Amino acid sequence: RHVATACGSGGTAAGLALGRALLGWEDLTVWAIAVTQTEAFWKADLDSMLSETNTQYTLGLAPEAFRYRITDKYVGKGYAIPYPEEIDVIRRVAKLEGIVLDPVYTGKAMTGVLDLIRKGEIGKNEPVVFVHTGGIFGLFPMRAEFA
Repeated sequence: RHVATACGSGGTAAGLALGRALLGWEDLTVWAIAVTQTEAFWKADLDSMLSETNTQYTLGLAPEAFRYRITDKYVGKGYAIPYPEEIDVIRRVAKLEGIVLDPVYTGKAMTGVLDLIRKGEIGKNEPVVFVHTGGIFGLFPMRAEFA
């Protein structure tokens, strides 16, 4: 089982990793798909957020309880800069599923999820929950790319 989200501030990914730890869902993989920065940056940032939350709320969870996976392979040239494969995924998902993704966050994250499935890192028959964090307004300034 998998849950995937775009990682632009880290809050959603950290919250999912925290929830996974609190619920004891050992068989759930949390995916943080970076839309900016590097994997190393997010590892340090998420670990810091999770450690601070663990301490502040005296949760008593061991650091290894906060398991998640990060990938920075779908950032492209940078934050809010779409790339052809991402534009294709946004179009395809809208057409096939009626889900509107954006070129800043969710388009990059869905491009990542589909590629992770193609590469076998997420099994083709394994359930995936995609956390759509919004961002439709990111489409408007880039409407020419979708014409």
